[in-house]
Amino acid sequence: MAHLWRAVTHASHLNLDQEIIYNIAVGLRQKLKPPLPKEYLGNALQGVHVKSTAGELLQHELGWAALHINKTIASLTAEQVMKVLEDWAKTPTVSSKLRENIPTSTTS
Repeated sequence: MAHLWRAVTHASHLNLDQEIIYNIAVGLRQKLKPPLPKEYLGNALQGVHVKSTAGELLQHELGWAALHINKTIASLTAEQVMKVLEDWAKTPTVSSKLRENIPTSTTS
């Protein structure tokens, strides 16, 4: 993931002070307390945003980017996950991009 982030950033020729955000889907099975039961069928994912500037990302070695990604994922707490789930349960939404791809039935 870190290599891809750096390669895309390098190829994009961004200004060095340009903020870049790498969106990553994180598995939540181990983050939830208590964890989801093994029998749970389905995905348990949440997106996290790894942030840097183009200059900071490119001036450091690949290991720095990997560590930055790892620290961001590790910083996601069970409390944060539960807050997102509780907020979504109160006001469920589906991204408009997802909605565009949901088939709808039509009757003739």
